[in-house]
Amino acid sequence: MPVLHMVRASPFAAPALEACLDRVRPGDAVLLMEDAVLAARRGTAPAARLVRTAAEVEGLRLHVLEPDLLARGIAAAELVEAVAVVDDGSFVDLAVGYPTILPWI
Repeated sequence: MPVLHMVRASPFAAPALEACLDRVRPGDAVLLMEDAVLAARRGTAPAARLVRTAAEVEGLRLHVLEPDLLARGIAAAELVEAVAVVDDGSFVDLAVGYPTILPWI
């Protein structure tokens, strides 16, 4: 059963993203929100891990929440290509589309 993993903590302050990426399965999705959006910035170790995991796990979808990017002054052009930017409406669609949601704090 596919899982939507919602990661909130900064990858530079907490191990939540690493723990999440260690546990994702084919067909899962990861949504980076709040300070976790920092992980998607090109040139960072967390971004490299996102790209690597996306290549290794078949069907894994990576998303980042647009309002949280904007609140931190990050432009979509600064992100690794492996992540898709989603607005609030798409966030709702994601949540409805997965039978299980797992929050990572």
